[in-house]
Amino acid sequence: MLLLWLLVVAAVSATARCAQLTIPLSLQILGLSSSSAQTALYDKASDTQFVGELAIGTPPQTVTVLFDTGSFRTWVPSPTCTASNSGQTKPCNGPVNVERSTTVEKPVPPEPFDEKYVSSSASGTVVYDYVTIGSMTTSDRVPVGLVTRESGASALYSEFSGLMGLGPSSKVLHAVLDATVAGSSNGGSRAFSFYLSTGSKGQLVIGGWDDKHQGGPIQWFPCKPVRSPLAAPYWTVENAQITFGDMSMGTVDAIFDTGTSFISGPPQAVSAIYDKVGANGDGVLPCWKVRSMPNFVVRIGDQRLELSPSQYAYRQTYFYCNVGISSVPLSGQWILGDSFLLNYLSTKSSNVETIT
Repeated sequence: MLLLWLLVVAAVSATARCAQLTIPLSLQILGLSSSSAQTALYDKASDTQFVGELAIGTPPQTVTVLFDTGSFRTWVPSPTCTASNSGQTKPCNGPVNVERSTTVEKPVPPEPFDEKYVSSSASGTVVYDYVTIGSMTTSDRVPVGLVTRESGASALYSEFSGLMGLGPSSKVLHAVLDATVAGSSNGGSRAFSFYLSTGSKGQLVIGGWDDKHQGGPIQWFPCKPVRSPLAAPYWTVENAQITFGDMSMGTVDAIFDTGTSFISGPPQAVSAIYDKVGANGDGVLPCWKVRSMPNFVVRIGDQRLELSPSQYAYRQTYFYCNVGISSVPLSGQWILGDSFLLNYLSTKSSNVETIT
């Protein structure tokens, strides 16, 4: 059995534990957003992404990547990579030339790489090489997708180049955690945490969490049990109860996902939320209605995690806002993305020694 745990505490912004690796994260905002300084809303555009850097190969080639807890594979663009969406095509951002690496291994015959996400995809071949995050380099070569084609809106408009999957079954994640533990004088910790903040104040900490961002009591939640790492693509907590004002979404699986910008739920439930607040089918409504919208609440055990409308809704134009809760083809699952995680310090931990 693979034991997975997720910690959620209230996040605040003023000594990091030993044997930790801290990666700065910056917030990238795509599209246009209101410049008004008088609104209480957290101004977001069509997408938000928390990105940082890792390096591939020998000598290391640095790449800006999206750190995604909602997937488990890592990829970077090749020099021949093209990005396309709705008939538009351009070269991919920040390509990596693996031919410059003296340690890269290419499977023969080529091993295909094909990843599909909710609104984008990436395809190419797999290579094996060392990955460096901060000052820590994996002790063995790990699989990395060398992408030749990206598709979707994010492929054209995002400023990050690649992606590091941090789902429970990520081989790169476990290799980095292994390296962190091996480099620790006190045994280290197989945990990593995200502190998401606007601007360039966010942090990814590998090997634990930074105490200065802890704004409340620590509460660990056991993740959905699985028989093997390959069966654990998401950090999922069972038996979460979600409410929106007086509306109950029932008992669901809650997925904590840094690769999703907002909150997402099943179409029928999200449609009912839009009807309740007077939004159209895309979740758009006049901004003056936002103040009267109810809180979004997630209950896990006896813990209540709550967002006000100013924390989950966002401004699209001067007059119009979006509910900030989107519809995805899920059943019995809700995705708690960056707009939720901006308000909580989240830590994930896995004990691979318990795999049977």
